[in-house]
Amino acid sequence: MQKHFKKNARSRGRRAQRRPDPAGKNKKNVSYDGMKKLCEKILTILISIFVVSSLLLSAVLYSAIYYMEIHTEELAARDAVDQLVDVILQLEEANQKAKELFVEDYLNRMSFISYLVEDCLEADLAISDAQWAEILERYQNMTNVVSYIRNIPTQLSRILFAVDAQTGEVIGVSRNNVQTMEMENRLERLRDRMDTPGVEWINGQEYLVVVEECGPYLLGFASEMGELQNRSVQYALFGMISIVIVLLIVTMIVYYSIKRYILRDLTMITEGIERFVSGDRQVEFPQAYSQEMNVLCRNLRLLIETVDNSSSRLTLLVEQLGMKVEVYEYNSELDQCYFSRNAFEMLGVSEAEAAAMAKEAYEAGCEPESVKHLRSGRVVRVHRVRNGATLFGFLYDITEEYEKEHQLRTQLQHAQGESQRDSLTGLYNRKYLEDAVTDYVNKHRDPKGVLISIDMDNFKKINDTEGHLEGDRVLLQFARLLESSFRACDVKARMGGDEFAVFLPGEVSEQALRQKLERLIRDCRICLAEKYETHGLSISVGAVFLDRENADYKMLYQLSDAAMYTAKNNGKDSLQIG
Repeated sequence: MQKHFKKNARSRGRRAQRRPDPAGKNKKNVSYDGMKKLCEKILTILISIFVVSSLLLSAVLYSAIYYMEIHTEELAARDAVDQLVDVILQLEEANQKAKELFVEDYLNRMSFISYLVEDCLEADLAISDAQWAEILERYQNMTNVVSYIRNIPTQLSRILFAVDAQTGEVIGVSRNNVQTMEMENRLERLRDRMDTPGVEWINGQEYLVVVEECGPYLLGFASEMGELQNRSVQYALFGMISIVIVLLIVTMIVYYSIKRYILRDLTMITEGIERFVSGDRQVEFPQAYSQEMNVLCRNLRLLIETVDNSSSRLTLLVEQLGMKVEVYEYNSELDQCYFSRNAFEMLGVSEAEAAAMAKEAYEAGCEPESVKHLRSGRVVRVHRVRNGATLFGFLYDITEEYEKEHQLRTQLQHAQGESQRDSLTGLYNRKYLEDAVTDYVNKHRDPKGVLISIDMDNFKKINDTEGHLEGDRVLLQFARLLESSFRACDVKARMGGDEFAVFLPGEVSEQALRQKLERLIRDCRICLAEKYETHGLSISVGAVFLDRENADYKMLYQLSDAAMYTAKNNGKDSLQIG
C-alpha cells in the first residue's frame, strides 16, 4: 500500500509539472544571442576606454614633447649664442694681433720691393695715408664680426644675427637665411629678450629668440616656432601610434580572456537555466574553467533538484489535508508554478491558464484570502501566503457551502426587505432610513452627505375629492419619480402619509444639490401635471448638509424638516437648503 501511494505521488507530481515549451529548441539561440550582445557591449566599452585613453595620452604626450622641444631649443640657442660671443671675443683679440703682424709684414715687403727697384723706378713707392687706410679697411672687412656671422651655415629654420646695440641696425645674418629682420621696435624687443627668452614676430613668422650683448653688438639666435610644432607633432604621432598598438593588444587580450573564461561559462549556465524554466528537467552543467563557476554550477544543480520535487511535495501535502483541497506554489524568480494533483480539475482551466492566474495574483499583490466564482460554476476560496519571491496558494472547494449560504442569505434578505420597505410604494421606510444614516455616520470619521425632506402640498384634497385609491396612485407615481431622479446608492424612503425623505451619502456641492432639487420640482409638475392644475398639487423640499456638527440622525432630520417647512411657508412648490 505504501509503495502504491509513493508511485501515485510521483506520477501526480510529474503531471503537475510545467510541460516543456515547444519553442524551447530556440532557447539556445536566444541565449547565444544574449551573450553575443553582452560580448559586443563589453567590446564597445573596451574600445571606448581605448579611444578616450589614446586621445588623452596623445594630448599629454604632445604637450610634453612640445614643452621639451621648446626647452631643448632654448638651451641650444643659449649655447650657440654663448659660443658665438666667445668666438667673437677671441676673433677680435686675434684680429688685433693679426692686424699688427699684417702691418709690419706689409711694411717690410714694401721696403724690400723699394730697395730692389728704386734705381729702376722713377716714381716714389711711398704709400699715401688714403691708400693705407683703404688697405686696412679691406683687411678688417675680411676679418670682422659681420664677415664671420655671414659665413656661418645654419638650418633654414634657425637664424644667427648681430644687431648694433645703439641703433638696432642689422649688422649680419647667417648666410642660409634672409638677410633682413623685419620687427616692430626691434632694438627694444631684442633688449627685452636679453633677460627672458621668448617668442617674437620676425619677417611675419613666430621665432623663439635668445639675445646676449657683446660689446657694441647684440648677438642673437632665433628658431622658427612652426618647425618646433611640426617636430612635436611628428614625435607625438609616433608615440600615439605606439600607444595605440599597445592598448589595442591589451584590449584584445582582455576581451579574449573575458569571452573565453567568463562569458563561455555564463552562456552555459544561462542556457541551462532557460532550458529548466522552459520545462526541461534533464539539465546538466558541464565543467567550467574557474573554480568559482564550478561552485555556482553545483549549487544550481542542487537548486534544480530541490525545485523539481516541489510538485511531489505539494501532492503529498494535499493527501494529508483531505478532500476538496488543492495547493499550488509560484516562484517569481524562476517563473515556475507547481500544482497538486487535482488543482486544474478544481479550477476548470488548463495548466497554462492556472499558471497565468497564479502569476497575476503574485504581481497584483492580491489579498491573503478571496473567493473566486469560476466559469465552471464552482466557488473556490483561495488562501495565499507570500514568502519573499514565492507565493503559496491553498484552494478550498466551497461550492456546496456557498450555495447553502446563498439560499439562506436570499431568504433572510427577502424577510428583511419586507420589514424595511414601505408596503405601498416599495421605498424604504422610516426605520430603515434612520438605521442607514446612523450606520453611515458611525463608519466615517468625517461624514459627508445630504438629507432631503419632501412634503406633497395639497395632497389631502385628492383624497377628499377623488378617494384614497387615487391618492395611492399619485403616491406611487411620485415614488417612481424619486427612484429615477436619484442614484442607486441614495436611500429613498416614505416617512408616512405624503411625506418622503432622501439621504445622499458622500460630499455634494450646494450648486449641484440646488440644480437637482429644482429639476425634481420641475419633473414633478410634468409627471403630475393634471393634479397640479386641478388641485394645486406641488412639493415643498428642504435639505440640510451632514457634517461633524450635526452628525446625528435626529438632529439632521429636524433641520431638514425645518427647512422643508420654511419652503412651504414661502409659498410652497419651492426648496430651501438649510
